[in-house]
Amino acid sequence: MKQIIFVCTGNIFRSMIAEFALRATPGHQLMASSAGTIARPQDMHPDLMAMLAERGMDCSMHQQTKLDAQVVDSADWLVAMGLDHQDYIRSQFGRHAPLFNALAYRVEEPVLDLHEALPDWQERPQAVRDYVRAVITHIWEGMPSLVHRVQTRFSDHRVVC
Repeated sequence: MKQIIFVCTGNIFRSMIAEFALRATPGHQLMASSAGTIARPQDMHPDLMAMLAERGMDCSMHQQTKLDAQVVDSADWLVAMGLDHQDYIRSQFGRHAPLFNALAYRVEEPVLDLHEALPDWQERPQAVRDYVRAVITHIWEGMPSLVHRVQTRFSDHRVVC
C-alpha cells in the first residue's frame, strides 16, 4: 500500500479531515495520515468532532503530528492543503506536494484555514460552524476524484521535486 500524507498547519482541521475522508473512501489501496507544519498541541474543536461523528468518524484519538524529515520520508505522496504548505515542503524537504484542490477539483487553489476565510472568526460563531461544515463537505466530496488521480497519475513511483 502507498502512503499519502495530507499537510496543513496545525493538523487538527484541514489535513486531519482529509485523512479521515480518505479512510472513509472505499475502493483504493492508499494508507492515509496527516501532519502539520507547526502542529502546536491544541485541542480539536468539539463542533468539528461532532460534525465528523455525523459522518461516522471518531477522531477523538487523533494525535497531532508535526511534519519532519521522518514523516516526509515515509510518504509516497504529500498533498498540501495550502500554498504555504507547498512552499514549506519544497523549501524544507525538496519535495513537491500538489494542492488538495488541484488533485480533487483540478483548480490551483488552497483550502483556506479558518482565519484566512473568516478574519473575524472569533466574533462569528455561526459563520465558523458553517465554514467548518463547508470544508468537511468540500474535502469529502473531492476525495473520490483525488483518489482516482493519485492512483492513475502517480502509480508506482514517488512524487519527488
